[in-house]
Amino acid sequence: MWEIKIFGIIVAMEVVFVGSNTITKAAMAQGMSNNVYITYTHAISLFILAPTTFLYHRKTPPPPIRCSTILRIFLLAIISYGCSMFFYAGIRNSSPTLASATSNLSLAFTFIIAIIFRMEILNLSSKSSIVKLIGTIVSISGAFVVIFYKGLPIIAFPSPNTPSLDVQLQIQPNWIVGGMFLSISCILVSFIYVTKTWIARDFPSEVLITLITFFFETILAAIVTVIAEKDSSVWTPNYGIELTAILFGAVTVGMLYIVDIWLCRVKGPVFVAMFKPLQMIIAVIMGVCFLGDVLHLGSVIGGMIIALGFYTLMKGKAEEEILKNDIIDNANRLTYNSIEESSHPLKIPMLHDLSMDAKSKIKTKQKQFQKKKRKERRKMWEANMVIILLTMELMDVGCNTLSKAAMAKGMSNYIFTTYAHAIAFVFLIPLAFLFHRKTPSPPIGVAIILRLFLLGVLCCGCSIFLFIGIRYSSPTLASAMNNLSPAFTFIMGIIFRMEVLNLRARSSILKSVGTLVSIGGAFIVTLYQGMPITIFPPSPTQFSLHFPLVANETQPNWALGGLFLFASSIFLSLSFVAKTWIARDFNSEILITLISFFFETIVAAVVTFLAENDTSVWTPSIHIVWIAILFGALEVGVVNIVQTWACGKKGPLFVAMFKPLQMIIAVIMGVSFLGDVLHLGSLIGGTIIALGFYTVMRGKAEEESPKEVNESRLMYSSEEDSYSHKAPLLQNQNMDV
Repeated sequence: MWEIKIFGIIVAMEVVFVGSNTITKAAMAQGMSNNVYITYTHAISLFILAPTTFLYHRKTPPPPIRCSTILRIFLLAIISYGCSMFFYAGIRNSSPTLASATSNLSLAFTFIIAIIFRMEILNLSSKSSIVKLIGTIVSISGAFVVIFYKGLPIIAFPSPNTPSLDVQLQIQPNWIVGGMFLSISCILVSFIYVTKTWIARDFPSEVLITLITFFFETILAAIVTVIAEKDSSVWTPNYGIELTAILFGAVTVGMLYIVDIWLCRVKGPVFVAMFKPLQMIIAVIMGVCFLGDVLHLGSVIGGMIIALGFYTLMKGKAEEEILKNDIIDNANRLTYNSIEESSHPLKIPMLHDLSMDAKSKIKTKQKQFQKKKRKERRKMWEANMVIILLTMELMDVGCNTLSKAAMAKGMSNYIFTTYAHAIAFVFLIPLAFLFHRKTPSPPIGVAIILRLFLLGVLCCGCSIFLFIGIRYSSPTLASAMNNLSPAFTFIMGIIFRMEVLNLRARSSILKSVGTLVSIGGAFIVTLYQGMPITIFPPSPTQFSLHFPLVANETQPNWALGGLFLFASSIFLSLSFVAKTWIARDFNSEILITLISFFFETIVAAVVTFLAENDTSVWTPSIHIVWIAILFGALEVGVVNIVQTWACGKKGPLFVAMFKPLQMIIAVIMGVSFLGDVLHLGSLIGGTIIALGFYTVMRGKAEEESPKEVNESRLMYSSEEDSYSHKAPLLQNQNMDV
């Protein structure tokens, strides 16, 4: 859970940072001085941090501040100010997109500097070091693919009224100068991360470090601004975009600094720097969503390469942590064995007692290290599971959007269900064979076959009702109605005793409240629009699939579609419960998916023969139809395997509680790919959904932590009982005498 929080915090900080750069560029385009901007942002942030530091250290006293610490912080302030000065000078002469692109160099610089200062280990004979090195190179390569390779335009939102801040290379005479300034700032960023780690590990107070640094940095910035700016009018910014940029920058720079110092202390400089390649993806998304930029094929390919490199680097860091714990564990075992061999039965009782005490202490330390190692592995495993399930929800919404486009061109929803499952079934056969070639599959009994047939019927019913509902309504309403599935799954999980509801337990209350809050947020997105935040009018040739969430003349069957989607949510919840029921007795996700798809394809084919009288629907000829079917086959296969695996590991509610996030994804896709209007209700509802999602995650984490405590208590009590049956030491001595 801790790893998930860190991941979410860093990604949120990168989003805020890119947004701040975009607003700053807009303010500089209106004439704001970058020197004044740096001075004001750090000064305002200093005044905000002063009472925050006082409140933070009111109960917990700060560590003692030595002269060496002050000198280190002063050095950090000089490097930070130099970085800010070069960074904003670079943005003034180029663009926020180039700033995000060049920030990927900081990962390589930080990796090299951390190795020089022995904060990171590079051992080319170690797998974890090789994986980290490859991940670093791949991430940087992906960022440069985004910069230098555009490719075909995928989608564009022409908006003559929207000023684009992403200034092109041809109309930027100082583009090279800006790039040089940004490259220097990347080197200084790497030194900042290393210096923060150096200070924070000896002086663990992130807020106080930030406060003192900003004090020095504000003085430096003010002196440089007085010398550099001859016009005194630059000190009075206008009340429009300039003041907005300064206030937003003050909040951003304070938060980022505190979070960076905390992460440098906890995880090291490379861990913080390795999130920088994500800035390129965020910058491209913001450019498409808020600046009306063109989304090119190169951006998509580069984003996929960045994601691959990022995951590789995360994998290397995880393997390195596991290796460290194994080394510590082996060292403790060797120490314990040496004491075990040195303790001789002929020694006097006092020495024997001492050796027993030493052995018990080391045994306790061994248990602590084993417990810590298990926790770290579990946290990393949960973080991976959350990322995978989020990806599955993204694929699900994408499949719904494509299927709606294909249905608008005349594709039958029954044909889509049949073909998608049939193609997925054909691809799963060799995959299941390869997977179980070395590890034999568990025995399949008649009871398992009957359960799988029931699962096939439920999944087929869910798919049929879902795509009929999408045909009569829209993918957005489908995502909105999917938010009912956590409530249905929670109720069914309690009925089938897969979830525990104890209103006296805090974890159960959190799960219940989080589920209700997530559903409430989803319905706010659905039913409350609010003020439009940004509008990208679609081109005349663009086909929009995003229909309003109210009945009108063009949607006579909207209510009927909602009823079908409601039934689909019930079937979806039942399928989650059935997957959990099967996966806990039959541990093979691929075989479960393969056999259930076999039954599902047969049921879907029978329903299609009965429902479709026109035989021409079996031979689709339009490109969008085949694209939707092939993507649907991929999506339905991957999603079912992952959901079955997650249901077996974490239960049906854990999988279902990701469904409210579909609403956020649907809104983002509507704005990005369909030219929809982003309303205030979408932002408010999305925030409430995220709050409810976090509350449920918190409840699940608190529900699991007492289980570990009880298991350790049971283990300890069993050991105590086993020792109590042994004869005492004095009694053994008397018997020997």
